[in-house]
Amino acid sequence: MQLAYVPLFQFGIFYALDLEMVPSKTWRVTGRVHSNGDVYCDPRSVTMTFLNHVSAAGSIQLRRHPLDPVTHPGGTVVFSGERLGGVRTLNLPIGTNNSPTALHAIIEVPPGSESPTSLLGQQRFYNQADLIILVKNTGGTATSGAYNSFSVSIPWSTISNSEGTKSTTFVFPNVAFFDKREGTMIKATQIDVGALRANHTYYSTLVGRQIRMLYVADLSTNLVDQTAVRLVNGQTLPAPGLTVATPHALYVKGHYNAPSSALGTTNTTQTVPAALVGDAMTFLSTTWNDNNSASDLSGRRASSTTFNAAVLTGIVPSDGNYSSGGSLNAIRLLENWSSRTLTYNGSLVVLFTCQTATSPWGATSEVYIEPNRRFNLDLNFLNPAKLPAGTPEVRTGFRVIWSILAPNTTS
Repeated sequence: MQLAYVPLFQFGIFYALDLEMVPSKTWRVTGRVHSNGDVYCDPRSVTMTFLNHVSAAGSIQLRRHPLDPVTHPGGTVVFSGERLGGVRTLNLPIGTNNSPTALHAIIEVPPGSESPTSLLGQQRFYNQADLIILVKNTGGTATSGAYNSFSVSIPWSTISNSEGTKSTTFVFPNVAFFDKREGTMIKATQIDVGALRANHTYYSTLVGRQIRMLYVADLSTNLVDQTAVRLVNGQTLPAPGLTVATPHALYVKGHYNAPSSALGTTNTTQTVPAALVGDAMTFLSTTWNDNNSASDLSGRRASSTTFNAAVLTGIVPSDGNYSSGGSLNAIRLLENWSSRTLTYNGSLVVLFTCQTATSPWGATSEVYIEPNRRFNLDLNFLNPAKLPAGTPEVRTGFRVIWSILAPNTTS
């Protein structure tokens, strides 16, 4: 038996949990699809076509999940590639436990007693980061990563506006807005990606290597609102690419890694490797306005927006009372997207259930109106040299047949 390692972001969709696919509009699913549980395909009066192989450690079923309470007329499912149930699970090398709870640990801040070189320690985004930002009750810290034993400390006043505004500032704590799905105010640490890009050489020099991965966590203890991280001004990323990871919900506002010449298309030839990692994932359009975040949908009108990045996140699964909303709703929305287009080129990876943003899909009204979705695998990710920093790899075994050759033969 030999082990093979497969980058997760080379899948169009990868779920460590049961995968529910319940589109309400015609969907052509690009890229390989895999679940370590079961796959449930139940399009709502439309056609869903898988253009590549679909596999499941459990089974592939043409019905809704037994815990999905939402009923609707069925649609058509077309498999253009192989359809394989009962395959091996594809596991992260974190030890013997690959449960959703165990997998959530890879986005969390590690305990001080854990070695960065342990099996789990090696998979944590915290330990892989080039720059780590931790927000505290007062101020915060910014340090280099495990690669140099977290030895470089950057003054908080240099990096954040909480102690003064400088040309090097790109971290803005305590940005407030309302999340209709969660039904609560959000206290976000806002990262101005454009400002980071402008100072990328400066900060890379300080920490001793190119910053390709940023880890952000809010460790404040005097909390009333739900904590989160939000990225803004990310249409153009730093040249080496950027992975942003957080143990909180992650919000992304406006075009992300999306050159103006290719907005609304599958053309990612001018993008850089990018990944977005968080407990939950919410995309906000270019016209999102925090001042209108608590208003009804008429005050939250979206504009067509493009996001080009791999996504690793969690979901709130169907539980008999509420539906998960299916894989298309793993990326959350908070606006009226009617007649607008959300273009997403990336890879959708769901490894765990949400631990911080836990409100179910459909539990609250007036959350969003769905867009025209253009979801596609970013073909750049099929080239290992173009994968985002920190791309997790799952492992699987395959049998190798050995044969004994006679002397002086080669086959």
